[in-house]
Amino acid sequence: MEQMLAGMDEKYIREVIEGEEKERSHKGKTVIKMRKFAAAAAVCIFILGAGISVGAATSSAFRDWIRENFLGHEITKVDVDLAQEKDMGETADLPLDKDAHLSLAEDMEIFGEKESFVCQYHREGDDEVIDQVYSIQDNGLKKMEIKSFQGKYDEVDFAFQYVIINQEILGFNTSGDINEVFHYVDGDYVYADLCELEKDTYVKGCIARLNLKTGEVAKLTDDKTIGNMMMSPNGKVILINYRADGYWSVFDVASRTEKRVNEINGYAHTNEIVFKGDYQVLTYGDTYMKGDVELTGTKVIDLRTGERTASYKECGDYGPEWLYEQKKGKLVIRNVEGTASITIATGKDYQGYPHPISFRGDYVLLGNLEEEGMPYYLCNLKEKTYMEIDAFSGFQREVELYLAAKEGKMLLTDGKEAYLVTVG
Repeated sequence: MEQMLAGMDEKYIREVIEGEEKERSHKGKTVIKMRKFAAAAAVCIFILGAGISVGAATSSAFRDWIRENFLGHEITKVDVDLAQEKDMGETADLPLDKDAHLSLAEDMEIFGEKESFVCQYHREGDDEVIDQVYSIQDNGLKKMEIKSFQGKYDEVDFAFQYVIINQEILGFNTSGDINEVFHYVDGDYVYADLCELEKDTYVKGCIARLNLKTGEVAKLTDDKTIGNMMMSPNGKVILINYRADGYWSVFDVASRTEKRVNEINGYAHTNEIVFKGDYQVLTYGDTYMKGDVELTGTKVIDLRTGERTASYKECGDYGPEWLYEQKKGKLVIRNVEGTASITIATGKDYQGYPHPISFRGDYVLLGNLEEEGMPYYLCNLKEKTYMEIDAFSGFQREVELYLAAKEGKMLLTDGKEAYLVTVG
């Protein structure tokens, strides 16, 4: 027990060990606050974070809630590695309490495809400007060095800031003729979607390779490459949607060749396409009749050939891959391919069963935006496991919950304290 509560203050540890628990009411309405994502986070494909109003009038109530819900999991109070700043004699620009613990503000998100970039930001009008980026360490969060890149697209300036974790880059706070920095890092090189606007209309655009070390900008396509784009998990290909012309194409990064993929609906959105590795995608397929109802299926497409390799007469509820069904006190999650499923014993049939409110890697957080008293379920789709989270209200402060899939952790904060909970 003492090890599980490492990082919490001494008084509270003593109270827990001595069994001095307080009675708490779990009644009341749970409110889910969904966040708006700005262009600074354009590298993200999935929804990455959701704040849950579960309430905590005091830090002890927040800790009690964490201990109750995550009993048996490793819980660590978030702190920050300040050694580098202290050695350099600099004052760290971090919101720390007297014990050098990080106090996370309300405005934060976790971004990234495989890695977890914990970002604090402020708003300027409708834009979110990222101020600090942290990586998740074993004992908390570590402040990352923010670097800058400046280049020219046909003699017009563009710039962005970035942080790299392993082979993934998060590009943000863009300016000038740039739309997106793709997530994959290839040595000193990264890839970007450059564009030029005139009176809110794109007049030209291209995919470019950027050398972060030398500042070199090299075009990989012609200036007619204007559309919504998705890069594959390991940076092998980029899907491009020429929506005005009604088709998708696939660009091979290594060979610098591009070909049309007719099997993908030309008006499909990026959230209607799921990469299955680097060279296959799952997307909505053919429509068919079941009685008097028209339904939509899904299909798997090989991007190397452009051909369909499989078809299914089902499609997901909140995307093409996963279905969520309520059946007699159980919630069943399964994929359309029939290779994975999870059954959750909810004990009752809820009016409006839980649906995905956050999706990160193999993890999905299920809840309901309107149903009162409904718990939340954190599911590992790969391991086919889940845990129930009792979200309750009745206090003044909000608790924010964020998924860090690769690390198998959740980051929770009440605006005063923050904790990492191991769930993997």
